[in-house]
Amino acid sequence: MAAGWRRTLGLLANGRVLAVGLSSEGQCDVRSWREMAVLPCGDWHSVGVRSNGSALATESNRRRQCAVEGWRDLVAVSAGYLHTVGVTASGRVLATGDNSLEQCEVDLWSGVRPS
Repeated sequence: MAAGWRRTLGLLANGRVLAVGLSSEGQCDVRSWREMAVLPCGDWHSVGVRSNGSALATESNRRRQCAVEGWRDLVAVSAGYLHTVGVTASGRVLATGDNSLEQCEVDLWSGVRPS
């Protein structure tokens, strides 16, 4: 389960995702998501990691918080207000989205473990 601003996502045992709540900008557009393993919600977007370590995100993407299409080998992902952060199996940290407060300045981070 994941709860974001005005919506709730549920992860079924078969890897499919359910969504209810506000979807005015596509936050709940997860009907096609399959083989999901991790499922966080940000304030304005929904993110998921597939069992193969790739990422998906949905919403209007106004600050590029959904620009995760090239992310691979993920073991964890977290969705913030208008940004998304992921951790790879090797401990590398990836971030995309609004960086107005330097919340995406993680390029030099390594050896990070998911919490």
